[in-house]
Amino acid sequence: MSHTSSSKIHKYDVFLSFKGNDTRRTFVSHLYNALIERRIDVFKDDDRLEIGKSIYDELPKVIEESKFAIVIFSERYASSKWCLDELAHIIKCRKELDQIVIPIFYNVNPSDVSHQNPPFAESFSQHEEKYKDDIEKIQRWRDAFAESGKISGYHLQNYKVFGWIKRRGRNVLW
Repeated sequence: MSHTSSSKIHKYDVFLSFKGNDTRRTFVSHLYNALIERRIDVFKDDDRLEIGKSIYDELPKVIEESKFAIVIFSERYASSKWCLDELAHIIKCRKELDQIVIPIFYNVNPSDVSHQNPPFAESFSQHEEKYKDDIEKIQRWRDAFAESGKISGYHLQNYKVFGWIKRRGRNVLW
C-alpha cells in the first residue's frame, strides 16, 4: 500500500538541509526561529540529533519522517558530501513519498544549481576525482542537484533575512 504525504503521520513538519558554515548562524538560525515561533516542528541537525546515534544512519530516517524539506542552496552547499547525500535522499522522498521540497537559493541562481555552473562546478569536479570509483553516487548527486534547481522556490539574492521572514510570515510553508 502506497502512502502519500497527506495520509502519513509525520514526526517532523520540516527538515532543514543546509551547508553549516555558510548559513547556520545567519539565515538558517533566523528561518529556524521563525518556524519554531509558529509552532512548526523543525529538524535541524545540531538541535535534534540524539547523542550517541550515528548521524549517517539517522538522517535518512528523519528526512523520511518529515512532511517538508527546505533545502538552502548556498555557494558551498555542493562541497559537502553530507549535503549531497541528504539532497539525493530528499529528492528520492519527493518522488516516492510525495514529500514537499522547498528550495531556497541563498545568494546563488537556480539555473546554476540545475546546471551545476560555478560556484558548484568545482565542487562536483573535486567529488568526481575523490569518488571516481563510485560514478553512480556522483550521478545521483548531479541528478538531484539538477532536479532541485527546477523546483519552484525562493531566490534570495542579497536579501535581508528579517525582511524576508517579515514579508513572508506564516505563508512560508502553508
